[in-house]
Amino acid sequence: MTKEQLLALGRDANRILSDPAFEKMVDIARKHLSQTFFSSGPFDQKERELAYHTNLALDHLLGVLAQTEAVAQQVAAQSDNIEE
Repeated sequence: MTKEQLLALGRDANRILSDPAFEKMVDIARKHLSQTFFSSGPFDQKERELAYHTNLALDHLLGVLAQTEAVAQQVAAQSDNIEE
């Protein structure tokens, strides 16, 4: 992947992570997953596991976005150091 592509992906990730609508939807999803997990019946293992694994997937998505943003920041910093 080129430097320009990494920087563009980082800007996109930043835009997504800092979008108030996205933050609100993540919060709503987390609350729903938590409610589903804790309100499931004692023998409803599948429902709890689905909520748990969905929450892990959401964590992974947020982690990928944050990592993409961080990589772009490192690339930008290295480019700034080279230009000086």
